[in-house]
Amino acid sequence: MKKIGASVVLAALFGAAAIASARAKTVDVLVSGWPRALHGRDLDGQEYVAVRDLAAISGGAVYYFSISGRVELRLPRADAEFIAGSDEAKINGHGFSMSGKTRWHWNEAYVPISLLASPVFSAATGIVPADPPASVSADSDKTLSHASTAAASPAPTEDAPAPAPAATAASAQVSVAPPAAAAAQAHRRIRVVIDPGHGGKDSGAIGVRGLEEKNVNLLAARQLADIFRKDKRFDVIMTRDSDVFIPLSGRSAIANNDDADVFVSLHCNSAPERGRNDFEIYSMSDHATDPEAERLAEYENSVVKLEGKPSQETQAQLLLDEMGETEFYNDGAKLAAFVEREADKRFPKLDGGVRKADFYVLRGTHAPAILVEMDYINSRKGARKLTSKSFRKKLMTCIYKGVLDYLKAEGPKP
Repeated sequence: MKKIGASVVLAALFGAAAIASARAKTVDVLVSGWPRALHGRDLDGQEYVAVRDLAAISGGAVYYFSISGRVELRLPRADAEFIAGSDEAKINGHGFSMSGKTRWHWNEAYVPISLLASPVFSAATGIVPADPPASVSADSDKTLSHASTAAASPAPTEDAPAPAPAATAASAQVSVAPPAAAAAQAHRRIRVVIDPGHGGKDSGAIGVRGLEEKNVNLLAARQLADIFRKDKRFDVIMTRDSDVFIPLSGRSAIANNDDADVFVSLHCNSAPERGRNDFEIYSMSDHATDPEAERLAEYENSVVKLEGKPSQETQAQLLLDEMGETEFYNDGAKLAAFVEREADKRFPKLDGGVRKADFYVLRGTHAPAILVEMDYINSRKGARKLTSKSFRKKLMTCIYKGVLDYLKAEGPKP
């Protein structure tokens, strides 16, 4: 896929001029009465805070919309909406004006820090500044790591500073209890999204005697779902459970909207060499590990032609996904390695190893994600195995155990 420079696309999407270099600041806030810290940024003389960080401290999520330039901040208590380059915003659908415009800087959306002192914003979200915005001091030595869009538990730590007296009155209008949604986040089941590739008008690869990939993928996905459902630690979400067509972006959206902890997309391979016999695991990368991996990614990505979307829109959305979610690439590679290790134990002659390529469905997913090619559907031997329920179950067990091993080593993302 031909890449477009990030600066070019951002200028086209948001009409953003070059922004002066920003100096990190520490911003102390209260979230429903509990002390938290944020990165502040000085952008052209005005103080800003990243929308993603607001989500991280509150148990929320951020969504970017490429064509309109819209940024959605979904929090446990309220939903906010911003438009890049505009000072207009919405809280739960009600519009109001900010003291500055929403800005785009280094692949992040920023809003004026004065928004935190807005009675409308504070009352709806429970986020208030611990000190007046003007008193925010520069702190180049202290850093706050970028968390994922799901926040950590809101319980205060032993060494957390007590709420400033000046903020007591400001926080009186909100509950002092931790947000229920954030508290539940720490105890919820692990969410696994299983994606049977292709479906509906997209049959996928056609194998021996007309065997359609979409049907094999669905049978395998149902078996994998059954295995995970027997483990009470997991909740399972299927992107499709029937013969329907779902766009690649729609599959990613399902995972993102359900706050997936793990994403597994199931496919069957196909190649001119009909004698091939492999089980391959792929993770997301901007650059394919080899020409065969690149060929496969191009084939799987060609589904976008059936989606009826303008290519410019699709390309722009993919770039935004690339800029905002590269943090998950390494997690996907680790997950792939654990699954491959399990496959090597059970299928030493079948295991085709771990590879990387630019798969659209992985690029748009905000979770550790892998794409599995179960075998070559156009090989007689491969087709025979793929239509075997016992073989598929053994293969799906490899994936299940690999996911378990990954979670034991890395844990679900906060």
